[in-house]
Amino acid sequence: MWLTKEKDLSAGTLYAAKWVQTRTENGGSANLEWIKLGHATDKEIQRLAEKTKFSDIFDATDDAVKGKAEGYKAIKTAANGEKVEWVKVKPGMGTAAAFLKTHRYAANLGATVQFNKMEGLDFNEKDKKVYVAISYQEKTMLADPTAPADGIHLSKISAGGV
Repeated sequence: MWLTKEKDLSAGTLYAAKWVQTRTENGGSANLEWIKLGHATDKEIQRLAEKTKFSDIFDATDDAVKGKAEGYKAIKTAANGEKVEWVKVKPGMGTAAAFLKTHRYAANLGATVQFNKMEGLDFNEKDKKVYVAISYQEKTMLADPTAPADGIHLSKISAGGV
């Protein structure tokens, strides 16, 4: 989240990372691209949360034929039980999608949602790199030819990695 005002967490712009893999060995490595999801204030999000349901934000189907024909986007996330789902954001619902259904919206915009058991993150100012601790690389972090977006292709490591 990029804050509107320094040290003020009441408003900001939310971003999601897209993993662009550069190597697979030793836990993998990637460059990150940042996808802007939206900007909002706490008050806006609170108002949306009080009255907005999933069906207000997205049209969704699990019918691939209908999804392809009607312009839906195929996504696969932990939020939808790791099954392929076809979604379309309803007009005017981008902010609600960004802040109330972030995982699906991020996937819909092309962000990487395959991370599994991410436990920590740190930025090293000297080398300008972000380091992420993951307790294990399994499930959605392995290559999956059935996934609509499969940006992470790592080897299985049950002991975790950085």
